[in-house]
Amino acid sequence: MGCPCNTCAHVYPGMSYCEAFPDGAGIPANIMTARNNHLTEVAGDHGMRYVYAPGLGPKPNWAP
Repeated sequence: MGCPCNTCAHVYPGMSYCEAFPDGAGIPANIMTARNNHLTEVAGDHGMRYVYAPGLGPKPNWAP
């Protein structure tokens, strides 16, 4: 599984920040390294979860 951020609607393309993790340390390492696909709550995510964005690439087989 690749980094879920690559096809997420909340990502700021080319950055390690997104709407869920806009400041501080940015997107947690366990998401960036695909150990967590962010379909469930992650501390500090402001209530946002992974949402597939069709324009960013093929839909991952694990994505809702």
